[in-house]
Amino acid sequence: MSSDQPATASQPMNGDLFDSLAALGTRIPLALILAVHWCLFWLTNGLDKFLNYEHVYGADFSALLENALLPSIGINSGGLANVMAYLVGLSELGIGVLFLVVSGLIVTGHRASHGMMNLCITLSITLFLTLSFGAIIFGARDAMLQHGVFIGVLLATWLVIHVMRQSSEESA
Repeated sequence: MSSDQPATASQPMNGDLFDSLAALGTRIPLALILAVHWCLFWLTNGLDKFLNYEHVYGADFSALLENALLPSIGINSGGLANVMAYLVGLSELGIGVLFLVVSGLIVTGHRASHGMMNLCITLSITLFLTLSFGAIIFGARDAMLQHGVFIGVLLATWLVIHVMRQSSEESA
């Protein structure tokens, strides 16, 4: 079969493309992909709190706090909503930067990458637990579901990283 002819059901496809894709999959560690994902997740969520929706489409966390959540427990915002939103935003940006550092550690093969990834996942879960506690106080049950899903995905991320590390240590 010539490589110029398309493959048919009775002829196997040229393995070069699949071999190349498989090689690419071994060159880009899954841990790096997960770290970049969480980095972008946290950085975009953190920036979202500071851009005030002039340039970004999304939910206005500060307005939600000011107009719905704080009044639901009898608190007149008086600027407290912005302070709370900025604190959450700074926390999110900080975690995003840490995941960026982890990405660099993974690329360079630094031995601290696993411990730093565990730290980032722990900080992420802690932030979601804190936001869940706030959602309970404010009666925002829909936010509880969202936070619970993200905690589950972070635990799955940790499990994948942990299993991959154990597998690589056993094969070494």
